[in-house]
Amino acid sequence: MVLAGGSRPMIPDSIDGIDETPYLTSDEALRLDALPDRLVVVGGGYIAVELSHFFSQVGSDVVIVGRGDALAAREDAAIAERLTEAYREKHELHLGFEATAIADEDGERVVTAESEAGEEIHVRGDRLLIATGRKPNSDVWNVSAADIETDGQGFVETDEYLRTSVDGVYAMGDIAGNYMFKHSGDKEAEYVVENAVRGNERPVEYPGMAHAIFGSPQVASLGQNEGDLDEGIDYEVGTCAYDDTALGSALRNESGFAKAIVGSEGEVLGCHIIGPEASTMIHEVSTAVAAGADAELIAETIHVHPAISEVVQGAFRDVCNVAPSGL
Repeated sequence: MVLAGGSRPMIPDSIDGIDETPYLTSDEALRLDALPDRLVVVGGGYIAVELSHFFSQVGSDVVIVGRGDALAAREDAAIAERLTEAYREKHELHLGFEATAIADEDGERVVTAESEAGEEIHVRGDRLLIATGRKPNSDVWNVSAADIETDGQGFVETDEYLRTSVDGVYAMGDIAGNYMFKHSGDKEAEYVVENAVRGNERPVEYPGMAHAIFGSPQVASLGQNEGDLDEGIDYEVGTCAYDDTALGSALRNESGFAKAIVGSEGEVLGCHIIGPEASTMIHEVSTAVAAGADAELIAETIHVHPAISEVVQGAFRDVCNVAPSGL
């Protein structure tokens, strides 16, 4: 048996009026019959970032209320800061405010939010989107009835073979929570077939695991953020701006940078990109990491000129002190 129960939008019960006020989640947001004139988004993670971009592009005014100081705060701090700056130019942002109440007043959705300092704001729109994360469906699947163990957040606990605490039962995808990405779930499905069906018992691996946020600008990330590194780890950072490359400097009204984090032995600890085609460019690093390549090999690999991938090479050249001329 394989549990592939997925996840669902997480709705905080701490918001007064949540049971009485109509709102959207990511499940309904892309199936509307009419375009909102003004959409209020509660949340500041990748779902809020992506859907805010979508609705602004199709004509809605978007206002975002997020409790963090930056959008996509789980990303590398430098990336999150740049993303937030870009969104502040396009949208109305209220960051550092936690939604405390929602209400329906004469057909408008009203969000009340409060900062840690006690400042209170009231934001109005004709539609409201709650984008505060996702939770596993282990509770609605009632996995505890089968004595299947879950962690404190409700994710089904699995070992390296995706086996649960009950013999013959495996779990994969969002309900297991190893990574909550479609592409990681696809990979886990391959392992489940090997382990549960064919009996090969292969430990699951995620070589070069990366993810992306499809907003504007795009964000892509692999490995550790600089803020996540354990104290005492020796590492160096290299960066390259789009404007420092030929094609990057030619892009109209679009900019960004790549950031490479490299350990003392040349190992790639992380790579983070913000800017056009970030979700595509991260795959160069993902493939290199999966193949066991070090940072210098990425820096020295011949890149097509003037392809935009020179931004990634530039970051690794910077951290490895590899000059473009070889001198």
